[in-house]
Amino acid sequence: MIESPLSLDPEQVAERVAALHGYAILDTPAEQGFDDIVQLATLLCQTPVALVSLVDEDRQWFKARVNFPSCQTDLDSSVCVHALTGQDVLVIPDLTRDPRTAANPLVTGEPFIRFYAGAPLRTASGLALGSLCVIDKEPRPAGLTWDQSSGLQALARQVISQLELRRAVGRRDALVTEQRADIDARDVLRQTQAAVAVAGNTLDVMLEAVVAGAMRAVPAAEAGVAELVDGDALEYRAVQGTLKPHRGLRVPLAGSMAGRCARTGQPLLFTDMVTEPGVDQALVARLAVCSAMFAPIVRGGTIIGVLKLQASKLAAFDDRDLQQLMLFANVATAALAEASEAAAREAARLADERLQMALTASGMVGLWNWMIDTDLLHGDASFARMYGLDVEKTATGITMEQYEVFVVPDDLAPLRASIAATFDHGAPFQIEYRLALPGEPLRWVECRGRLIYDDWGQAVRFSGTAVDITEQRGMRAALADSEERLNLAFAASRAIGWYDWRVPIDRMFGSANFARMFNVDPAVAAAGAPLMAYFEGIHPDDRERVGALVQEAVDGGTTFDAEYRLRDADGTVTWVHSLGRISYDTAGQPERFSGIITDITERLETARRREALLRLGDQLRDLDTKDAIAAAAAEVVGTTLGLARAGYGSVDAARETIQVEQDWVLPELASIAGQHTFRSYGSYVEQLKAGKAVVITDTASDPRTMAMVEAFQAVQARALVNLPIMERGRFVGLFFMLMDQPRVWTEAELAFLRTVADRTRAAIARVEAENRQRLLNHELSHRMKNILAMVQAIATQTLRNTADPTAAREALAARLIALGKAHDILMSGEGQSALIDTVIRDALKIHDDSQGNRFHLDGPRVVCSDKSGLSMALMIHELATNAAKYGALSTPGGHVVITWTLDGRADAKTLTLIWQEHGGPTVTPPVRVGFGTKLIQRGLAGAVGGTVALTYPPEGVVCTLIAPLSGFSDDAVPV
Repeated sequence: MIESPLSLDPEQVAERVAALHGYAILDTPAEQGFDDIVQLATLLCQTPVALVSLVDEDRQWFKARVNFPSCQTDLDSSVCVHALTGQDVLVIPDLTRDPRTAANPLVTGEPFIRFYAGAPLRTASGLALGSLCVIDKEPRPAGLTWDQSSGLQALARQVISQLELRRAVGRRDALVTEQRADIDARDVLRQTQAAVAVAGNTLDVMLEAVVAGAMRAVPAAEAGVAELVDGDALEYRAVQGTLKPHRGLRVPLAGSMAGRCARTGQPLLFTDMVTEPGVDQALVARLAVCSAMFAPIVRGGTIIGVLKLQASKLAAFDDRDLQQLMLFANVATAALAEASEAAAREAARLADERLQMALTASGMVGLWNWMIDTDLLHGDASFARMYGLDVEKTATGITMEQYEVFVVPDDLAPLRASIAATFDHGAPFQIEYRLALPGEPLRWVECRGRLIYDDWGQAVRFSGTAVDITEQRGMRAALADSEERLNLAFAASRAIGWYDWRVPIDRMFGSANFARMFNVDPAVAAAGAPLMAYFEGIHPDDRERVGALVQEAVDGGTTFDAEYRLRDADGTVTWVHSLGRISYDTAGQPERFSGIITDITERLETARRREALLRLGDQLRDLDTKDAIAAAAAEVVGTTLGLARAGYGSVDAARETIQVEQDWVLPELASIAGQHTFRSYGSYVEQLKAGKAVVITDTASDPRTMAMVEAFQAVQARALVNLPIMERGRFVGLFFMLMDQPRVWTEAELAFLRTVADRTRAAIARVEAENRQRLLNHELSHRMKNILAMVQAIATQTLRNTADPTAAREALAARLIALGKAHDILMSGEGQSALIDTVIRDALKIHDDSQGNRFHLDGPRVVCSDKSGLSMALMIHELATNAAKYGALSTPGGHVVITWTLDGRADAKTLTLIWQEHGGPTVTPPVRVGFGTKLIQRGLAGAVGGTVALTYPPEGVVCTLIAPLSGFSDDAVPV
C-alpha cells in the first residue's frame, strides 16, 4: 500500500472502512442517481472524466464513472486518497509536477491523466468515504472557478445523500421483509396448530405436521426431524426433507448435539457443524449437515424430545430462526401434552404471544389487528408505544376513534379513504401519515395491511404493520432541499443554463441564464418558444452546423455534444458548450430533448493566453535588446506597452510625477516619453506605491488622466492599465498597457497582463545585467592595462635613477602604495571617477602626523577620471615625500596649502592647482633633477594635457599645475 494519509492512523482507517462497508455499496451495479451526478460534474467542471470513488482498505472502487476505463484500481494508483484529509476541494493543476502524484501509474502511463479536482465524501460524523472527482488529460493551471468548486462540493453532498437514502430504504425494506416473513410464519404456526388439532391422538401425524410447519416457517431448512427420548438415545420419529431416508435413526444422548439440547433443556444454534468441537463428524458427514439448530420438546416439565432443523450450507440460520423453531417446539409440546382443551388453547396463546414478542423486538415495527366482528383494534406493545396508547388497553382492543385522535387532521381523510378502498375493492392498503402526540414533534408512520378471510370468503379481520418512517422522511426532505440548493446554484451561475425542448409541440423551455445567452426574453423561455427563436442567437457561421447536429441527435438517438458561438445584439461573441439527450415515447418517437449549456469563452480565452505565454517565454529567452523584448510582449497582449521608472518630483501638494526612461518605451510612445513625466493625482500614485494596479477604462473621461489627455490622444490610447513594479517592497516603476478603445478589463485579463509584465520585466532585467557585465568586464580590462603600464613605468624609472638598492626598494614600495590608495578611491566611487579633493586627501594621509593641520585644501568640486586620478595621487605623493625629507613637513611647525581654481567660459574652463609649502627650512634649488621631480613635472601634465612648474623660493617650494578641465574628466563640471 502506498504511503498516504490513510496509512498514518490505523484506528481511523478501520473506522472509516467500517463506515463505508456499513453502506453495503461496494461492488453493486450502476444506479441512475449516482450516474447523473458524475454526468453533471463533467458538465459543470468541463472535464471529460468524473468519478464517484469509494476508498476501501486496499483499493478504490468507482460507483459511477464517465470516460474512465476501470471500475477499480489499487491504492498505488489512487489520487483520491489525498483528498480524504481535507475539508475543501483538492485541486492539483498538473499531476506530473506534484510530488504526491508525479509517479502515479495513471499519470506516467495510460490513461495519462494530468489534472485532478476532488471533493471529499464525508458522512455526518466527518468520516471520509472517498471523493467525487473530475479529471482531465491536460494540465489546468487555473484549476476550477469558484462556481465550479462550490458546485462540485454540492454534488459531493448529493452523493452522501444518495448513500444515506439508499441505506435507509434498504433498512426499511429489510424491516418490512422481516415483518412480512414473521406474519407469514405466524400464519404457518396457526395452520400447524390447526393441523395438530385435527390429527386426533395420532402422535406421528402431529409431529409430522410440526416438522413440516417448522420447515415452511424457516425456508433455509433443507430437513427437519422430531427426535424423542428413548432410554439413553434419541429416535428419529417425524422426518422431513433430506432426512427422510433416516427415519428410525437412533443417536446417543451422551454423544450428540441433540443429546446436549435434551440434557440441558437449552436451545442450540450451530453455524458450522464441521468445526464444532464434540460433534460426531462421521454422523455429520453421513447426514450432510453444516448448519443445525435444536429446540427442546417439554411435557410436564420433563424434556421428552428435540425438534431439529438442518441445512448443508454454512451459517444458514440465525437467532431469529431459532426463535421460530422454539415456537414450533412449543406446538409439539402442546401436541404431546395430555391436557384439557383449555390448556391446549392457553399453550397456543402463549406461543402466539412469544411470536408477537419476537416480531416487535426492534421497537420500530408495530403489529395491529382490526377485528371486524367486534370493531375493535388490537395492537402489540410497539404499536401502542408508537401511538402513545396504554399497552394493556391496546392489547384488549380500542375503538377507531381512540386510534384516530392522534392522526394529524389533514391526514385523516386520506387514511379513511384508503381503508374504505381496501374494504370495498380489496385494494392493497399502504399509506403514510403523521401522528401528533402530546409534547412530541410530529412523527411519520407508514401503515400496510390486508384483509383476512374465513373459509366462506368473509373478511374476519384487517391485519397489518405500522412502521415509524420519521427518519427516512427527514432524509428525503433533506435530499429535496439539497437538490433545490443545487438548482439555485445553477441559477446563480450566469455561465450555466438548462433547456428542455418538447419535440412534438416544438416548444423549448429554458432557464433565465439560457434565455439571456440566446437573446430571448426569460419570460418567453419560461413559457416555451419555438426552437428557431433560439437559433437567432447562434452565430450565423455556426447555425447550419448546429442544426445538422440537432437533427442527427433526434434521428439517431445520440447524445448532443457541441461547441459553437453565440452573438448578442451588440456583436459580442460568446463560446458555449451544449450537452443534451433525447428521450422517446412508447412508439419510439422523439419526445423530449433536454440538456444544459455552459459558457466556455473564459476557458478558451485562458487556453489562448496560456499558449501566448508559452510563446512569449520562448521568444524572451533569445531576445537581447529592450526594444525587441517590449515589442514581443506587445504582440502577445495585443496592446501598445511600455515601462516607466519612478520619479521624485512633485507638481503641487496634490500631485506627483512618474519619470519616464526613454529607452524603455516603444517608438509609438515617443510623444508621451518626450514629456519625461506622467502627471496624475496623488491617490493614483499612492495606489501604485502600495503595489496595486491602476486601471483606466477611458482615458478621455477619467479625472486621473485628464492632465495628459492630448498625449494619449496622440497615440490613440483610450484604455490604460498600470501595473506597479516593486523591488524589496518599494515602488520603482510601472508597466503600462494601452488600448485604442475604451475597455472594461476582467480579472482574468489583468492576471494575464500581470504575468506578461513580470516576464517582460525579468527579460529586461536579464538584458540590463548582461550589458552591465559586459561594461564591467571592458572597464576592468582597460583599467588593468593602465595600472600595469603605470607600474612598469614607475619601476623602470625608480630603479634606473637610484644606485642604492635599499633606497630604490623603499621608493618603489612607497610609490606603489600611493598608486594602490588612489585606485581604492576610484573603486569606492562609481567605478570610473572620484572627486579631486578625495584623491588629494587620501594621498596625504600617510604624511599627516599627529600634530594635525599640516595640510590646508580649498577648491571647487571637480571629478577626476581613473587616469587623471592615479596621476594626481602620484604627484601629490612625490611632493609630500620631498616635503617630509627636505621641506615644510621636515619641521614641527611646517604646513602645506593646496588650492585649485577654475577660470574661463563654461565650455573651455581651465583648472589651476597650486602646492605651496610654509614654515620649513630655507629652500635652495636642487643641483640634480631625480625621477621624483620628473614624475611631478611630466606625469600629471601628460595625463591631463597641461603644464607643471616647480619653483624654489627660500620660504617654501611651490608647484603650479595648469590644465584644461576636460583633461580631468568629460563630466568634470563644478556643482
